[in-house]
Amino acid sequence: MANVLDFTCDNIPADLIGDIFLRQHKLAEKYIPIEKNNGLCLYDQLPADLDDARAQARIKDMSWRAVEEVAEAFEALDLKEYTHFYEEMADALHFLVEKYLLCDFLPIGPEFAVKFFPIEAMKPTSQLGSFFYADYRYEPIDLPDGKDLFWKRRRALDIAMADFIKCCGLTCNCLKNKPWKQSQMLTDVPKFKLVLMNEFQSFINLCNTAGFTAESLYCMYVRKNKVNQFRQRSNY
Repeated sequence: MANVLDFTCDNIPADLIGDIFLRQHKLAEKYIPIEKNNGLCLYDQLPADLDDARAQARIKDMSWRAVEEVAEAFEALDLKEYTHFYEEMADALHFLVEKYLLCDFLPIGPEFAVKFFPIEAMKPTSQLGSFFYADYRYEPIDLPDGKDLFWKRRRALDIAMADFIKCCGLTCNCLKNKPWKQSQMLTDVPKFKLVLMNEFQSFINLCNTAGFTAESLYCMYVRKNKVNQFRQRSNY
């Protein structure tokens, strides 16, 4: 089975965030029909109507997928499978970005966000590195080395993971049209976009603590993106 070690990231663009979002959009366009064919896609539009209950369920599903991948990453860490840890973190970024595509949310820098759609009008945004605070930066860990560094910062990793999960829950809590409710509520979009920004920052903090730099996170995302494209072509 193909994994990230079977692929490379050969180019680093100027706009890391924009390129990740464009790659994820192309991937999502192919995965949505697969999920529909499996009968498991409640909502198939990008971006979503944030007041639609089915769209909200889809967004929450993407949130859980991201959390699940982070949990898998930490399971790999417990097993000292360091490359697998990084791969699962890249998986989490895939689902997180697809969630943001649904929400028509593009982070361009701390405290700032713009619309992602329409794609053809999208202009370069910002450096992903702007989310890696200088006073929060950890020493990078090279794949697959740096084992001792993981254990020296394990407590910090656990705290960063808990903060990310909390932020995911808070974004989901902004979407009030739940399956058991008979009344419907409009989404407080400004508040929702603010907590989405906090969520993205919390994920980057987790990645930073794990030893990623903006460039290595981008490269791991690209390598896993190529794995997913291979799986689509091979009907995995």
